[in-house]
Amino acid sequence: MTHSPSPWTTVPIDVVGSIAVVDLEAVCELFGRDMLPYPLGRSRPVGSVWLLTREVGSVDDRLNGGDLVAVRAWVEAFARADACIGCRVRAAGENTPDLRLQGLLAGEAGFVAAQHRGPDGFDIVDIYAVPPAAVSTVIADSVGLVGAGSHSRIAVAGLEDRLPAPSSDVLEEYDQFGFLIPRAAPEGPPVRVVDGSDVAAIGTVQSVSGETWHFVRIDGDGDYLYAPEDAGYAEPLDTESLRACIDGEMPVGWGGSVGWGGSAGWDESGEWGESS
Repeated sequence: MTHSPSPWTTVPIDVVGSIAVVDLEAVCELFGRDMLPYPLGRSRPVGSVWLLTREVGSVDDRLNGGDLVAVRAWVEAFARADACIGCRVRAAGENTPDLRLQGLLAGEAGFVAAQHRGPDGFDIVDIYAVPPAAVSTVIADSVGLVGAGSHSRIAVAGLEDRLPAPSSDVLEEYDQFGFLIPRAAPEGPPVRVVDGSDVAAIGTVQSVSGETWHFVRIDGDGDYLYAPEDAGYAEPLDTESLRACIDGEMPVGWGGSVGWGGSAGWDESGEWGESS
């Protein structure tokens, strides 16, 4: 069964095919790529006995007329990609697989890949061909945003290993007698401090230009995008703003440049949500 990246997108998409992550690793290695594009990858270990006892042909044969021939176009595009886009969303709660979406732009070709866990427990990647100009739209539509949050700015406390820590000027401090220490009014809109237990999901987006953005979904409220430059607060996020992030544009109302480099910006291998 092939899972559509989003039942809500209006962009025309064509199903290319599906492939197990372990097979995708072998295919990419054949094309000189020793790693899958972020955030595709194994969500759990795969037994060596299962790998050794699988009754499948060589990767080369499977790509040339075999069961993997349909995904050859994606692999060739990955080998010559002009840009790669990645999005990973981790939901709170145990045994909840991450949402992993990956986009490729290669010349006149565009693809979106969506990873999910198959009925046998192994990771599967479904690949779709989409118009290159619409790759960011399909991913933004597929993330599952619930709507912009209701507060001008928020900061999440208690998840410093996963999210930027709130700046000291937004946290309440008390003296030795238990009285609130007064402080000067902060610049800009007020920042509402949210406890980490209210976070329903954490997302990471790597844009066309290689910049990385983080967003959170607050239970009973909505979605927020973290400000750049390690500001420690997040502002309301909607689908159009997320698309702008993916395209390397600044969302409306934001200034400055993105200060998040590299990959996720926090340890994505912890126990909050999926095991890996």
